[in-house]
Amino acid sequence: MLPIFHWLQNCAAFLNPYFFMKQSDDNRFIPMTSVNSNAGKEVGADLYCYTNQIVNLVMIGKPDDAGWVLVDTGMPGCGKEIEEAAYDRFGDGRKPLAIVLTHGHFDHVGNIVYLLEKWDVPVFAHPTEFPF
Repeated sequence: MLPIFHWLQNCAAFLNPYFFMKQSDDNRFIPMTSVNSNAGKEVGADLYCYTNQIVNLVMIGKPDDAGWVLVDTGMPGCGKEIEEAAYDRFGDGRKPLAIVLTHGHFDHVGNIVYLLEKWDVPVFAHPTEFPF
């Protein structure tokens, strides 16, 4: 198991999505882009950075390891893109061990509900971000 996952279990708060997470009423694709949009880059054997429109996501874990962790979920309306990028890196059907949210801004949590419906994994975030 990834060392970061053990760290998360010990020091981050776990969000139970079944009790209070729901998709916002204003969830929609926002037309923003950058020159790196829809592209990823391996910056280390176990660190892959993917740009979703104007936001960077991180996938922690080697493609051939047993597990990986997704950090942030990108811009609203792009869940399928994030899912496909993950499967391109780790293989079809290989869901993460967990999702870590760095903060509650729309461009970092935009696909959390979509991805949880697909993957059903724990989500970790700082407790002060829960209202967002």
